[in-house]
Amino acid sequence: MVTLQEDAMLSRMRFELVPRHVKEEVFWRNYFYRVSLVRQSAQLSSLASQHTERQRDTERGSGDQTPITDEIPEWERELQRELQEFEVVEPGERGAASEAWEREIEELLLEDF
Repeated sequence: MVTLQEDAMLSRMRFELVPRHVKEEVFWRNYFYRVSLVRQSAQLSSLASQHTERQRDTERGSGDQTPITDEIPEWERELQRELQEFEVVEPGERGAASEAWEREIEELLLEDF
């Protein structure tokens, strides 16, 4: 309920989809799955930044850190490439792109059912 109160767009999308097109449980499962993808993206970005920073420190010779020899697994690199294709929209930014995005999400949700 708190999430719906905080995000008017989510509330509107839920109102339009539940229960006409999807069940309540399915709606929330899809929502939280997508939230988990965003969180994973943020974690991967953070890890990549840390990795880059450590490499710079190691190349400069500053610090006692040992060089990182582990490579990023292929699945993580693939996920990073896919996530780089997404556009980050700041809160309050609305426009044609936002509306197109909303339509695309609705179509994807409806395709699942």
